[in-house]
Amino acid sequence: MNKPRKSTYLINDIFNSIKAIDSYIRGVNYNEFETNQEKIDAVVNRLNVIGQTSQRLMMNEDQAFNKTLLRTLKLAYKTRNVLSHDYELTSTKNYLGNS
Repeated sequence: MNKPRKSTYLINDIFNSIKAIDSYIRGVNYNEFETNQEKIDAVVNRLNVIGQTSQRLMMNEDQAFNKTLLRTLKLAYKTRNVLSHDYELTSTKNYLGNS
């Protein structure tokens, strides 16, 4: 069985995914994003990475979290679950908070 990754590496993975998402959507308006399937796929993939990594981070025994950070990690993981499993609930409008 693989040894769990250290929390610092997991946090770095999340940070790198956030930077990647920022680079994908910087300067892109909603209409451009909505019609660019490659950008949508890239952002959704990185959100999945953030969510999955958040779950692993919460499971690490070497880390204690304050309540706010723990809620944020749980929300990231739940978002990942919706994106990965509840296809009918997702649309590009929901990704950007414009329902």
